[in-house]
Amino acid sequence: VKSMPKLNTSDPELRRYLMTVGTYWIKEVGIDGWRLDVANEIEHSFWKEFRQAVKAVNPEALLIGEVWGDAQPWLLGDEFDSTMNYRFAELCRAFFAENAIGVDEFDARFQHLLMRYMRPVTNLQMNLLDSHDVPRFLSWCRGDQRRYQLAVLFQMTVPGIPSVFYGDEAGLTGLEEREYRPPMRWDGADGTLTAFYRRVIGLRRRLS
Repeated sequence: VKSMPKLNTSDPELRRYLMTVGTYWIKEVGIDGWRLDVANEIEHSFWKEFRQAVKAVNPEALLIGEVWGDAQPWLLGDEFDSTMNYRFAELCRAFFAENAIGVDEFDARFQHLLMRYMRPVTNLQMNLLDSHDVPRFLSWCRGDQRRYQLAVLFQMTVPGIPSVFYGDEAGLTGLEEREYRPPMRWDGADGTLTAFYRRVIGLRRRLS
């Protein structure tokens, strides 16, 4: 995005400033961690230093990087705890929403996802069906709630951290950015879908 600044994160003074910002919100406000946007466009040495600074304040703080592709280089224990698992979203879209692959291919590709990282890392992957950067999964399903609910059930019952984008539980839709980033719909939300989310979240809590 040309209107956004590109910072020289190799500059020591800027690094000190960003470390101060990163630790301030952990220490003074008590946030649980950081979701770090476009993380793959910042050098590894910066994220290593950022992790050290944040973990020194709160070792339990969670660091999640936005990395769309293979995130192995960022998940070696010295940068992020987790990344946004867009590969998971793509696989669910192909199988549940679009019926573009069969069960055998779905199983093979999911097994590959499970084996891509060490199990402690897999258990922390941010498993999402959609986000603020992609169309709503229900729209990918063309409004077919049966397919959508199957995908949600799968999301809630596999290793990883299920991530629900606001409004998915209320049936928000949209294929274009102006459509899939609307204000939260409090009135007229899909009560059946919300109830389904409550049931499967309760299932995960009971069995995990």
